[in-house]
Amino acid sequence: MKTYLNQLNIARNRAGFTLLEMMLVLSMMGTLMAIAAPSLLTLWQRHQVTTAQRQVYKGLRQAQQQAIQSKTEWRFSIRAAGDRVEWTMHPAKIEPKDANGWKMLPTGVLLDGETSLRRKNYIPSTVFDHEGNVSELAYKGRVTLSSVSGGSLKRCVIVSTLLGAMRLAKDQPYPNEDGRYCY
Repeated sequence: MKTYLNQLNIARNRAGFTLLEMMLVLSMMGTLMAIAAPSLLTLWQRHQVTTAQRQVYKGLRQAQQQAIQSKTEWRFSIRAAGDRVEWTMHPAKIEPKDANGWKMLPTGVLLDGETSLRRKNYIPSTVFDHEGNVSELAYKGRVTLSSVSGGSLKRCVIVSTLLGAMRLAKDQPYPNEDGRYCY
């Protein structure tokens, strides 16, 4: 019985890892994280900007549908509010600055300088008439979103025709004839 207990104590003393083994495993994990972290950060930023792009597209479509259903003009407005970007849809009679129901886009998203919607009181917006068409040629344009960390990551929603056709686009390696990278 005594020899069995001695063997059991010896086995307990040998269980576990040495300090050197622990340091080696931790340094390998640190190296792997240093390699993977930038890729994960880029993936997260791309997800945030793409999610925001889809929300803007959905908001534009909702404003268009509301104009058709109510048979009145409706406006889609988007603005930078501090470090966040917000959008809303409202009757065109209401000034964008007085509109309610502003919805926030995900964090880490900026309203890019390539945004070319007509500005009403410094707020980019577009108006849909009672048939869902863009009410004036001047209201055609794009909403371009980018990441706060910079880089070339851009996503945009383009109101491309007077009939209210919209499409999604993303950053390209070369600018188009207008000097924009999101087309």
